[in-house]
Amino acid sequence: MSHLLKITADRKVEAIAWNNEEDSLPQLYRALSTDSTIVNMVEPAPHDRGNHITVWADEDGWSHNSPPNLYGTAYTGGLLRGTIAVTAWNPRTGETFGLTDEQLRKEEDHLIWAVTMFIARYHAA
Repeated sequence: MSHLLKITADRKVEAIAWNNEEDSLPQLYRALSTDSTIVNMVEPAPHDRGNHITVWADEDGWSHNSPPNLYGTAYTGGLLRGTIAVTAWNPRTGETFGLTDEQLRKEEDHLIWAVTMFIARYHAA
């Protein structure tokens, strides 16, 4: 089974089942709670997990003044608003697909590490 990792601005983290039979954009739109035609791929922070992890954000999150996504900001290293989605991606074909169970566990671990480091830096300042 494969998954999309959903991270909301109110710090909820959820693994959503990925449907390999459905196009990726409708699944991303549902996860991001948007019907926008603009969903941006956000470059994740440098990592040693290969080029197969992609973060998606609704571009309208900024214009709608969505709340900052602190977990997403810690995870990517860039200020994000609203809900974000994490998927797998094939850089050769451009195909977006769900995270494997192993990738999901690694990304959840990376998220925990990134948030812990973010909080540690905030409290040290």
